[in-house]
Amino acid sequence: MSVPANLTMWLIPLAAAFFVSALAVRAVERHARQLRLVDIPNQRSSHLTPRARGGGIGVVTGLIAGLAVAELLGWNSAPPVWTCLVGTALFAALGLWDDVRQLAVLPRLTSQVIVAVVIVAVLGGFARLPLPPPLDVALGWAGVPLAVLWLIGVTNFFNFMDGAD
Repeated sequence: MSVPANLTMWLIPLAAAFFVSALAVRAVERHARQLRLVDIPNQRSSHLTPRARGGGIGVVTGLIAGLAVAELLGWNSAPPVWTCLVGTALFAALGLWDDVRQLAVLPRLTSQVIVAVVIVAVLGGFARLPLPPPLDVALGWAGVPLAVLWLIGVTNFFNFMDGAD
């Protein structure tokens, strides 16, 4: 990705991402009942009143807006950026489907594995452990399954945090 050094050229896509994300989250929150995106508290919930779900829509919408503005400004994103964006959109769509339909664990996990495997097949795994030296050891073949596990783990971590409100 050809990234500009000018701070203003960074601020415009970031501002677009922030404002579009904020507007989308607010719209989902306002229309959660009509969209069937309301979490009713149960024994595992940390909240006592019904809460809107689907905030990931705002995050993904903001990300798309920021990247689109960056493209319009001539950033010339590389294919890996768009691969990550498509993968993120697929994970978000799966999460939204789960928010609306309450997917069982096995189909949700199977779908996450498929999306993660495709992303890693296109982009490759971790060449090195992403830690500071001397902990940044080369991973070799283990970098591929670790990248898949990382994507699935982070996705489920955010899903857990989202449910915790």
